[in-house]
Amino acid sequence: ITIITEEKKKKKTTFILKRIQKIKDSGRMAYGIITPAIFNEQNKKIGFSALSTSSGEEWELARTDKILPGPTYGPYHFCDEGFTKANNQLSKCLKSNKKIIFLDEIGPLELKHKDGYYPILKNLEEVTLLQNIFLVIRSSLIDKFINTYIPEQKYRIITITAQNRDSVELDLQ
Repeated sequence: ITIITEEKKKKKTTFILKRIQKIKDSGRMAYGIITPAIFNEQNKKIGFSALSTSSGEEWELARTDKILPGPTYGPYHFCDEGFTKANNQLSKCLKSNKKIIFLDEIGPLELKHKDGYYPILKNLEEVTLLQNIFLVIRSSLIDKFINTYIPEQKYRIITITAQNRDSVELDLQ
């Protein structure tokens, strides 16, 4: 398990998307869910979508400009249906032993409120040594995540900074 974290606003989703493209360019497949931002006409972030890294399918996950049927955290209204779809895809990836899996991002919704991607976090104990799991987690929540979900597993942490975001490589087995 590799935990990817960052200094604030260092474009971690862009970092991950570039690494996924490199993986695909090498002939391998990357699975999982990435959460690109949604911007309005004034280029203000108003939410984010869920993007399947394998199929390219994208769907709404959170918005600040409209109420979605699901939990609310901070300015965001989350979509229960969007999380159900994402969790189902992630669960299938884990159970079918996909080799490279990404999950962007685990935050307070999961760790404090047991919502969002929470159902999939309970399945991380099923990760095999042959799987490369890349989890994006806010730096302030890493210790809680490790202690709660992977206290007995090996993991590494990669911190993305403005200086290293173009040069950091992900170790794949």
